[in-house]
Amino acid sequence: MNIPNIYENKNYKLLLLVPLVLMAVALGLFFFNGVPQGVDLRGGLLLTVFTTEGSVADFKAVFPEGEVRGFDSPTGKGFEIELPNDPTLEKAEASYLKLLELDRELVQAEISRDAGTGSVEEVSRLENQLNSEASAFFELVGFTGEAGSPHDKVTLADELFSKAKSDYRQELVSRVSQVASIESSSFKEVGSSLSKFFLSKTQEIIFWSFVLSAIVVFIVFRKLVPSFAVIFGAVADIVITLGAMSLFDIPLSLASVAALLMLIGFSLDTDVMLTVRVLKRKEGTPVQRAWDSLKTGFMMNVTTITAFGVLLLLSLFLQIPTYYQIGAVAVIGGIVDFIATWCGNAIIILWSLEGSVKK
Repeated sequence: MNIPNIYENKNYKLLLLVPLVLMAVALGLFFFNGVPQGVDLRGGLLLTVFTTEGSVADFKAVFPEGEVRGFDSPTGKGFEIELPNDPTLEKAEASYLKLLELDRELVQAEISRDAGTGSVEEVSRLENQLNSEASAFFELVGFTGEAGSPHDKVTLADELFSKAKSDYRQELVSRVSQVASIESSSFKEVGSSLSKFFLSKTQEIIFWSFVLSAIVVFIVFRKLVPSFAVIFGAVADIVITLGAMSLFDIPLSLASVAALLMLIGFSLDTDVMLTVRVLKRKEGTPVQRAWDSLKTGFMMNVTTITAFGVLLLLSLFLQIPTYYQIGAVAVIGGIVDFIATWCGNAIIILWSLEGSVKK
């Protein structure tokens, strides 16, 4: 079957509108609808319950503040209940972490004092600060007894915080028991401080991925237009994929972020392959070299989509959220990369070559 070379059409530049329109739609979805965040990045608690009883409506009735999803897989039937962090426990955790930090500072100050390099006043100041923070923590968890020395208060705070978390989880299990008998259950919890750390690091990693990629690409090609075209392809991949994640309600989590980073690498791979073949090789015309590169790129994309498509189907069958997020993002990204590379990157490079020939 002889497929005509799309780049030989006099209106081939119109293909550039495809990724541009998709990016505009994706940005609209991103800003107006947003991308849902998983427990990893927004904080919260995920309670997974294996049971053959109850329905989503039953669980929603006892967990009105949460999101309830049912699943049925070879490993069993059950429900996932996604809940926000308990506000009191959140405050208690922040206070508890501050206590641990003050305790470490106090230990260092005591060591310095005993060695003759520190001051008694510094130890006294830290003790007062720790005692004040301990009183605030004890009030949060409802403790009214005696605690002893500052270090004893930290030890007691550790026990009380663990007990408060255990009591909260037991209360959640009791609510589940109102509508169904539990075969087994599991908890996944991420505090707000840790989720903020994950989110900031995720943004930082993606930012530096683009910056370092741009530097390397510019060093390789030493020209502005090819470098811009390669980075345009990678940016288009991420933006359009994020828009699809918003549209299909795929959460942004540590798993899906890993898939996005992998997508950046794959995008650079196909973009650089195209750019090198069109600019560095001499056989045929640039249009013919771009078309031959498209055939190679098509096989690369099909291989990626097939491999991660199998993972996506497996995740739907086994109800494994991590596999689902990676598989879904990779499959969408593979499709998007084909569009961004061959309707975006290729057009920019051929257009620039056309302009240089005319000059």
